[in-house]
Amino acid sequence: TGFSEGLRLWAFVLPVILGSATVLMIWRTYAPLIDRRAQAVLAVLTVCQASFIFAFIPGRIDHQALYVPVVVWLVVAASRHVLRAGTGRFRHGVFVGLIASLSLWVAMETILAVGAVLAVYGLRWALDSEASLEDLAAVLAGLVIGTSGALVIENGASAFSSRAFDELSIIFPTFFALALAAVFVLSRLDLPAGRPRVLSGISAALACAGLMVILFPTLKGGPLCDVDPFYAEIRLTRIGEIQSLFGDTPQETIARFTQAWFFVPVAFATVVIALRSRRRRHLLSSQGAPWQFLVALFVLYAPLTLWQFRWSPLLAVAT
Repeated sequence: TGFSEGLRLWAFVLPVILGSATVLMIWRTYAPLIDRRAQAVLAVLTVCQASFIFAFIPGRIDHQALYVPVVVWLVVAASRHVLRAGTGRFRHGVFVGLIASLSLWVAMETILAVGAVLAVYGLRWALDSEASLEDLAAVLAGLVIGTSGALVIENGASAFSSRAFDELSIIFPTFFALALAAVFVLSRLDLPAGRPRVLSGISAALACAGLMVILFPTLKGGPLCDVDPFYAEIRLTRIGEIQSLFGDTPQETIARFTQAWFFVPVAFATVVIALRSRRRRHLLSSQGAPWQFLVALFVLYAPLTLWQFRWSPLLAVAT
């Protein structure tokens, strides 16, 4: 029928559209920050990474093709938010939080990317005397609004009754609301940059974590605590994408690393591009924000990819 044929056609077309949009966002954000030679390296790296291409293969129906561009959109929007001057800065931060909420709605795996972005905001405040907690507060406000709205849209009257960890539930807006309250308290302390802010930030994060465990005791069991152990044993242990690059035998480990050989030149080229950045002198200032978010993603997803290969598309984005 016409509907079936149209659906099959879009299965081939949509991944290409999403992949092209991802490349365009990366290019428009980072190409102006580097010279022409490094721009050529960036172009080659973006389109020649096997894990990146695999996420957007025509006909491959997987949520990676949707959450990868949303995470890239999140990083781009966060970078522009930090670089933004003048009026509308708080509103832009709320918009960043809404994008982060969309990523969580699409795939719960993006909670790690959202956490990395929030960590950059927090570190900027802790280490930079000119940074303000207002930016982080705006993003957290957007997350509270966005995740709550997504719950209502998806579940209606029972929106706030679910306590699942592997999908959007009341747990997530609760955590972001607690974090927002902690940020409000920290903003009233007028702490100097450096150790006082770092220690206060760590204390606030631990307090939020402790309150979450009190409110949701099963949180101690991890994100898959609600998954049937029998299902986890017979199904999850046999999915190739969630296996480690370290096999049970040396031969298996060598074979898996051979498939992931592209991470070595990619990491090297990333360092070259960073060194060629026109704003490298300001890497730790607000002008270095685009690089700061990428470094956070790289530090997060490099070890995760060694643990489970499914994280490799986001590592490809970071590199």
